[in-house]
Amino acid sequence: MCFVIDGMSKNQDNEETLLLAVHCLSNLSAENMPCTEAPDSVGKDFHPPRRGEPTLQVMVQEGAIDVLLNTMRDFEYNGALGIACMEVLHGLCETHAYAKKAFDLGAASTILNLLEQHDWDHEIVTAGFGCLSVLGETVIYELDAGVDKVFSEDDVKSLATLITSIDSDEYQSAFSSICAVLKLFLSDDDHGTGSGKFFVENGVLKALIHLMKTHMNVSSYLLECTPVLAVFAHFDDFAHYVAKSSVHLVTEAMKIHTENTRVLTGLFDLMGSLAFDNENLPLIVQYDGPAAIVDAICANPTDANMVLSAIHTLENIAMCNDEYCQIVLAHGGRDCCEALAEAYEDNQEVVSACNSTMLTFNAMVVGSGGLKTQVKNRVRAMTTNQKNIQQKTTSEFLEKYRRRILDGGTCTKHHKSNAPRTRTIYVTDDFRLICWKEVGGKKAKGELPFNDIIEIIPGATTKALCRKHLMRSRPKADNCFTIKGKTRDLDLEFGNKAERDHWISMLSSCIEFRNHTGLD
Repeated sequence: MCFVIDGMSKNQDNEETLLLAVHCLSNLSAENMPCTEAPDSVGKDFHPPRRGEPTLQVMVQEGAIDVLLNTMRDFEYNGALGIACMEVLHGLCETHAYAKKAFDLGAASTILNLLEQHDWDHEIVTAGFGCLSVLGETVIYELDAGVDKVFSEDDVKSLATLITSIDSDEYQSAFSSICAVLKLFLSDDDHGTGSGKFFVENGVLKALIHLMKTHMNVSSYLLECTPVLAVFAHFDDFAHYVAKSSVHLVTEAMKIHTENTRVLTGLFDLMGSLAFDNENLPLIVQYDGPAAIVDAICANPTDANMVLSAIHTLENIAMCNDEYCQIVLAHGGRDCCEALAEAYEDNQEVVSACNSTMLTFNAMVVGSGGLKTQVKNRVRAMTTNQKNIQQKTTSEFLEKYRRRILDGGTCTKHHKSNAPRTRTIYVTDDFRLICWKEVGGKKAKGELPFNDIIEIIPGATTKALCRKHLMRSRPKADNCFTIKGKTRDLDLEFGNKAERDHWISMLSSCIEFRNHTGLD
């Protein structure tokens, strides 16, 4: 390792050598293992004795951060080299102490300069904002500062221009990295309001709403955009502007994505955040927000996460005053809650949300009127019918593919900092765990409980699946999916799209089977 870093310092005029060296550092940093001196080591005379120090600690001690930043500055025109350096830097900076060192050495300004030099190319943006995210955590938690410690006004204006100019799907990974940084700074308890003002004054909020309007049919953009707008909506200074600019877009998007419950959940969360400000409620009602929410519940009554978000949003609207509560009731709000509480009697969270909302209705007005029997019967019938169909389909599917699920399949398991590994993924025979092991191995290397799974996301949507690696191509999005858990993600790549889709179907069926049978 010493020779690689020292060699980079002495070969700052050879781009090919530097790129190869950076890829070597990437491989070395993939496993943060204890370092010990080999008996016949040729380098033991050139560095202190190794006594089990972690790989990343040795890299930093040998000057890896300095040499990576110098390489990015000296070869700012070389995008491939810059991306490779940022990917190694990202792994190092996940340790707060190393992130602070990198920040003190000017990492943020170096990254932003690289973005500017390459006209904010989407691959550079993806890697750059991945680094800025971990550096931002250090700024917030170690330096107790806000966004202006990292970005200048010109940087944020350039960012706003980039968001406004997005005209294709190729920026999806880059936009995801951008939104992660925006949410990080906006959610900071101490400096969030100041960061929000800084972003608004330099055009970011306006750019996000523009993107939502022009890419309303692209679910991946909405999934990233709506949570950021929801955070802006929590600030008194910006909530009404967000409402005026986006409520009509939210209700329109609900109609376009009527069967995409992930998108609907994000849209409900945004509308629910806006509903906390009484000034925004006339707009929500004007654009038929309550009706759109009830219609979405009727169309997707078996998605618990979406149902929860929808019910909370209805309650937020109803608790403003009796007029708006009557409007919610007129569209079948009470009867929708009663039917859902009945259908989800084994889901305490949904039942509690429904009961809370019905108590709000009772406190605000007496009587519901409107679409009572029609909505209640519609929700109850669709819930029961969909559950019966799903249970039958799931049982038939699992009976057919049970052996394959238990025996497992070969795939590549990716990690955001470690090197990819070929693994066999399988499900335990009690349908409680997803496990992985070495190909041909007998002992599991890791496990993810089914009851920890939040969702399964097709495509290459995470940092782990967007990394570049030495001697191997970047993962194909069509062959990948992510199992998102409460405490960790599992990023997998299969040999082809058909195999990927089949495993998504099998694992989704396992989840549905567990829901039907009441497994914990």
